[in-house]
Amino acid sequence: MMHFYNLTLQEPQHIVNATSGNFTGRSSEGVDEIVVNLGTQISLYRQYSNEDQTESAINRIFTKPTFCHLFNVKTLSFPGSIHDYLAMTSDSGNITIADLKNDDITIVACFPFARTGMRRMEPGYYFNISPCGRAILTSALEKYKVAWPVNQSDDKSPQILPPIETTRSHSIVHCSVALDVGYESPLFAFIERIFKPDKSKKEPIFDPKKNQKNLVLYEVDPSIKSIVRRGEHPIPSTSTHLVAVPGPLYDCPGGVMVCSSGNVKYFPKTGEPSISSIPTRKGCDLSIIVSSATYSRDGTWLALLQNQFGDLLIATTDENEPNAISIKYYDTIPPSKNILILRQGVLVSFGENNEINYYFITSVDGDDVLEFEPNEVNSRLSQFFTHPTMDHLVKMSVVESSYGGYSGDIISLHGSGKFSSLKFTRRGIPIDSIYQQTLGGQTFSIKTVRENPTDTYDKYIFISGINSTRVLSVEASGKINETSESLFIYDSATLDVIQLETIHSYSTVQIHAKGLRVITKENTVKNWGRESSNYIVAAASNTRQIVIAYDDATIALFEGNENAIPIEVSSIRLDNIEGQIIALAIPQLPEGIKTAKWLAIATDQMMMFIISLGGHTEEDINQRWTISARQMVNDRISALAFLSVPGIGHVLHIGNEKGVLQRAILDDNEGRLDMPQMRFLGHSPISFSKISINGRHCLIANASSPFLIRGLQVDQFAAPSFSAITQIFASFCPDGGFVGVTENDLMIFEIKDLNSSMSTLTAPLPMTPRQIVNIQNTSSAFIACSDLIEGIWQTVFFIYDYHSHSLSDPIEYEPGYCVTSSAFIPSSGSVCLGLAGNLRFNPRSCTGGRLILVDPTGLVHHKTDIEDIPGAIGLFDDDILCGIGKNIRIYKIGMNVLLKRCESRTMPFFISFVTSIGSRVVVGDSAESYHFLKFDRQNSVMTPFCDDATPRFPLSSVLLDRATVASGDRFGNFAVLRIPPEISDEAEVDPSGVGMVWEHHDFSGTPNKFDTAASFHIGDPITSMQLAVSGHCIIYATVGGQIGAMIPLSSDADATIIKKLEIEMRKKKPTICGRVHELFRSYYAPLTNVTDGDLVKTFLDLSNNEQKEIAFNMRCTPFDISRQLISIESIV
Repeated sequence: MMHFYNLTLQEPQHIVNATSGNFTGRSSEGVDEIVVNLGTQISLYRQYSNEDQTESAINRIFTKPTFCHLFNVKTLSFPGSIHDYLAMTSDSGNITIADLKNDDITIVACFPFARTGMRRMEPGYYFNISPCGRAILTSALEKYKVAWPVNQSDDKSPQILPPIETTRSHSIVHCSVALDVGYESPLFAFIERIFKPDKSKKEPIFDPKKNQKNLVLYEVDPSIKSIVRRGEHPIPSTSTHLVAVPGPLYDCPGGVMVCSSGNVKYFPKTGEPSISSIPTRKGCDLSIIVSSATYSRDGTWLALLQNQFGDLLIATTDENEPNAISIKYYDTIPPSKNILILRQGVLVSFGENNEINYYFITSVDGDDVLEFEPNEVNSRLSQFFTHPTMDHLVKMSVVESSYGGYSGDIISLHGSGKFSSLKFTRRGIPIDSIYQQTLGGQTFSIKTVRENPTDTYDKYIFISGINSTRVLSVEASGKINETSESLFIYDSATLDVIQLETIHSYSTVQIHAKGLRVITKENTVKNWGRESSNYIVAAASNTRQIVIAYDDATIALFEGNENAIPIEVSSIRLDNIEGQIIALAIPQLPEGIKTAKWLAIATDQMMMFIISLGGHTEEDINQRWTISARQMVNDRISALAFLSVPGIGHVLHIGNEKGVLQRAILDDNEGRLDMPQMRFLGHSPISFSKISINGRHCLIANASSPFLIRGLQVDQFAAPSFSAITQIFASFCPDGGFVGVTENDLMIFEIKDLNSSMSTLTAPLPMTPRQIVNIQNTSSAFIACSDLIEGIWQTVFFIYDYHSHSLSDPIEYEPGYCVTSSAFIPSSGSVCLGLAGNLRFNPRSCTGGRLILVDPTGLVHHKTDIEDIPGAIGLFDDDILCGIGKNIRIYKIGMNVLLKRCESRTMPFFISFVTSIGSRVVVGDSAESYHFLKFDRQNSVMTPFCDDATPRFPLSSVLLDRATVASGDRFGNFAVLRIPPEISDEAEVDPSGVGMVWEHHDFSGTPNKFDTAASFHIGDPITSMQLAVSGHCIIYATVGGQIGAMIPLSSDADATIIKKLEIEMRKKKPTICGRVHELFRSYYAPLTNVTDGDLVKTFLDLSNNEQKEIAFNMRCTPFDISRQLISIESIV
């Protein structure tokens, strides 16, 4: 049975809305926190600024799935409190109040307010919280409003009181906001339009031209448990946005601004309303306010209003009239969905065009003019950080990885018009290069060490060659210089550099090919070595022990004395092992343990040994150097390393020369290796380096690119290939960076976001991208862009080289045509494009279409005119299969034009996908799902024999085999449809002799229908879907920028284990907003044969006791479950 595992590679990037506050209770003045609503997930960001705003940093703390569609996120704060709460509404029908202390989500309250789903008459779409935290009010698009009074309990947490409901028939809400009225009864403002019913008609008719818009004020009175309309004022029909003016809580005037086209009407708390004009761009339409943010401090306030062009306008109280508003032109930034002003005077703009921008506000002055020319360069804002996103994803192509990635890299097209872009994405933690220096020479290893173990930063970098060592000194200023004046050895290869430490002393030990050099705390030098001509070939150490191995199989064990000087305690020549020793590993010491008990040894005969190091008792000492385990591996070993994993124990990591990582658990009692696991890291020998991240022991595994190993999790860095790499702490990377040696250079980089798993490069495009085609056997992709400019379609082509990340000059095509479909034709080595002349989308129409063949240089050499829109192009053998409107057509490639071979007119609506396999043709209809047709080669006839009983709306498709197709639709559903095995594609002929039985209008399609092999709701329209380069999984992308993989599980046993874990996790981890997980994933169709990786992966975040409890219920161990999850993810 087919079963898939859904793995999210990149979380959604579409920002619905955001809110700021002090959610984790940090009292630091230089810290602000932002919660971003990503539709089906939420993210917490933390922004740091120093006092003079010269430095700032943005860190993502976490991103968590909510398993629902979030409507709104708001900040619930209480006056005088330094701790804010997060409030959310969603299609779960619940309001959720969450505490984000300890950088995690704890649910304080989750209470229902409506039915599940998205309905216009269910409250939750509009959501507001009074500034004093006394009431929450939600509203539906129409009629219903519900409010909840809020109190503080004894522990200062919010206490939600019973709800209060009100209704207003025949009313439509356009906008809402909570007003600052101090500690009076909470007041909320709404823009409403009332449409009165016509008694002569059964249903009331909404006419936006006739029905008046009103500003309606609602007061929530907790004492009498009622919602009362306190006022209703007519406002212009162009009013679309409300801005609440800070009030008594901040010693400000209060009131509300109603933003209309070209003006703002201010309703003060007391007094008559006033109207202020909005400055407009010269030669442009009147300004329409689309987003706003307010800021107040020390009795003063300001509001930044942004219009549809991106211009920022600053609004404050008019100096001459207290009940009037002064609006001035401020600055210009890209158009935003949402803007926030943080406590530190930082403006955050969540742009409509795939980026989040951060600005320091350097001035609060504005230009007092009614018409202005927008600033080309920000004059009152100082941009200090840009966070690109991958929203508005149009198309995607998976190409062979240039860095050895198993599933390939991704080229995606984004945006529209002048804000379009191409993004090249590879899987891996993104890096930020901060230093590069040319070195030269061949490097085998790199090590860093501090001068004193208590120092904050590393002092020396050791770069080891074949027979020498180069030592670089890292200055406090951040400068890196080569030094020859230290006490270290330079004329021998350095295997390792470690520091031994006791309470009163420390020493630095350089392990080189000829022995040990020990530099004490007092800078005295002690050397240790043997008189023989043998060389040290391997070394391993922990905080108290050092083990070295010579080329004659002699091993020496050292332990630090009270002065942190290594003393040899034992040595032996191991004649009972096969081959020469090439690698050693010794476990890390748990707290309270002074010495390790076991040593791992690897030899050049592909053999692994676990050897006892004894202990403190006489019995243990007698067991020293005895072999407890012997194991043969498949390939020659290149490196060994132990990593302590909480809840599991010591895990031995074995790297071989062919890039395969093997892991096994060390039985600390018996010295055996259990439960081996393998993963391919790339076509290069693996080496290891011990590092620490946030106080947690980790490993760097360096192969064709570096990998970070945290516990059982293995994540690739989006970094070039290094010959050696390790961790470094310095003034330019105080939180820890990484230093590596490439072929000729020393490179230092840091990680901004360890939670991110994708790295992206961006290239701007001048027009809306429509199609992308990977050109086979090259490192190039063909990009086609089309835009409607001054009423005429303009089309340009680009050739993109993804190895060099370079875009060719634009290749223009004749005006009047828009690109609608594409495919690569291997037989001619060219790209086939479908174009529509004078295309109109609503209703869909054109004056004719065209098929052209374009070679990889952009030269058009075939041109064939057709009568309708070419909605899809595919391959049929060496011919071109094309969907033209409702018709399917096969073309042969002629000398100058395409020659029609056959045609079928059996599709119901509009063809959006065509492909073939053997004699079967698979067609996707944009509103009527999929159809399988049989091609009769003798008679050149295409006959449908199987279709779908469910009307699906596919946006993307992948043919998996001759009977199976995977679909992603416009409602965010993934489905796999399969022809039942008993169905034959032999055409059934009508005995009456008038054709095929399903060509009669009396029948609903074909008599054979698909089986649904898999179904899963992702939550965002799936715009692209393609097989990974390895062919082992399906890569999909959504319009909101989410990238994921559907991984088929290899056996029913694997599927059973993962499904049991999903059931256990549903019991253990209720969703954030109270939505039933299974119902969310069954939004439009029942969840079928797909396991949700977003849910089951949270098993790795549970405590040891919780993991053991779940494992006990599943009759296995936590390691079995973790290994299963990690092995599935390693397929991608």
